Amino acid sequence: MTQTSMDVATEAFRAEHEALRSNAVWFDLSDRGKVKISGRHRVRFLHGMLTHDVKNLEVGRARTCTIVTDTGKMVVDLNLINRGDFFICDVEPLAAKTLIDRLKHYKVAENVEFEDISGSMGHLSIQGPMAREVVATLLKIPDFSLSSLSVMDTTLENDVAVTVMRLSRTGEDGYDLFLGANHLLWVTSRIGELLPHVQKASAAVLETARIEAGIPKLGAELDETIFPLEAGLYHALSYSKGCYVGQEALVMMTDRGQPPKTLVTLLFRGDGAPPRPGGVLTLHGKAVGRVTSVCNSPRVGGLLGLGYVKTRVAAGDDALNVEGTSWEAVRTPLGIGWGSGEKPAVEPRVMK
Repeated sequence: MTQTSMDVATEAFRAEHEALRSNAVWFDLSDRGKVKISGRHRVRFLHGMLTHDVKNLEVGRARTCTIVTDTGKMVVDLNLINRGDFFICDVEPLAAKTLIDRLKHYKVAENVEFEDISGSMGHLSIQGPMAREVVATLLKIPDFSLSSLSVMDTTLENDVAVTVMRLSRTGEDGYDLFLGANHLLWVTSRIGELLPHVQKASAAVLETARIEAGIPKLGAELDETIFPLEAGLYHALSYSKGCYVGQEALVMMTDRGQPPKTLVTLLFRGDGAPPRPGGVLTLHGKAVGRVTSVCNSPRVGGLLGLGYVKTRVAAGDDALNVEGTSWEAVRTPLGIGWGSGEKPAVEPRVMK
């Protein structure tokens, strides 16, 4: 799937998008990577690899983290889930190998094992302002409640084991369901039986909602040219833990007060061929940034995107030009399309 969504302005797409923003929909995320990390040194090893605190991550909780290079630039972002005797890392599709290779590179004599279990896990995500009610009905738990990034285990009918994690992937409230891949068809059929008004939504709707909510994505906003702070991933870092790979570079950046670039939401106006990812953003004829993602947003009724601009011009009022086109881009803070979901903290903090 490309990052531009110019071909998705269909009735079906708009209906799914409206359902996401007003009710709830479900996505099949079974193509996402899953890595199991076990061994008696797993906590110590991961604590020295990830940008967030692993030692104090309680069993039954999850945490958004990143792995960075020695110079502090992005390798992969992940949701780390503490399952007690092991951890599960939830990553973008095709990123499981990148994660395992990176961890193996730093493993010396630690008792820690890495296993790609992507193929054995089904993964659904229920998103929307009514997502909690949908999950409560599916689980048959009327008073179901879960705090953000908390995890619970339960059993559906037919003894189908499922793990639920609360996480917004769209700017709306959201819950991920992890289960055995062999039970995926039964669970999706059961959703249709119990909740016929809750429809499956396409990957294009998820991509559009992600852009509207200002959520950066590996391969679009996140690569080895970007510091996590530039992408607004302040919530993926610990500001008090000890040494980890890349920490020195990130501490130096926070000491300077701001990163060189800042990820912003872009509201496009113009005509002709629409802007594309990679398009150069200029101000008074000088390059100041680039476009990373573009979508046709029902939320704003036009073209919306994400992009990096030099931090010194991130808050300016002057419209930027998309080089080689007739389009202008008005920059706004991330998350113009955020809805009912709990928004992660995006304010800079001081590292110790």
